[in-house]
Amino acid sequence: MQETCCYELCDVCGDSLVLDWDTVVEYEGDPVACGELKPIFGRNEIEEGSNVCDAAKNTYQDYCCYTPPDEHCNMCQTETAYFDAYVSVEVDFWGSPTNCSDVYDYLVRRIESDSDTCASAKGSIFEQCCYNKCSICGGGQLQDLEKQIDLDGETISCMQLHTVRTNDIEAGSDT
Repeated sequence: MQETCCYELCDVCGDSLVLDWDTVVEYEGDPVACGELKPIFGRNEIEEGSNVCDAAKNTYQDYCCYTPPDEHCNMCQTETAYFDAYVSVEVDFWGSPTNCSDVYDYLVRRIESDSDTCASAKGSIFEQCCYNKCSICGGGQLQDLEKQIDLDGETISCMQLHTVRTNDIEAGSDT
């Protein structure tokens, strides 16, 4: 009964690779995030080992799957400090306009810290992309992320203030 009623769903990455959920590929002429492929395969009952599954792996595995690095490339890390990546700044990365935050995420997920790719990214876009993020707390103070505050008539948590409202605001700026 199990052989008749059940099947193994096609898995583009298999057991040895990690799925990059956010990478966008073209599927049947439409842009689709890699994370959406499995539900699409489920709706179409694409089985592991089938010709359709093998073709999908050949088409998407290089884009959608990766082996995570042992030591992540942090393009905004120096020998002595960690910086944040701008969200709103756009740079040329491998010939495509991309925001710094997306480049940062890609490098952290896929690139080794001691690789030429990491060194090249740090050398070419560190100055454009990385900054010392504004902190509302001084010196040795810690932020209570659960507390609620009123900001311009809106109630938000200190976590929201730190993670969203201070994005792209450099320490020491007038903003």
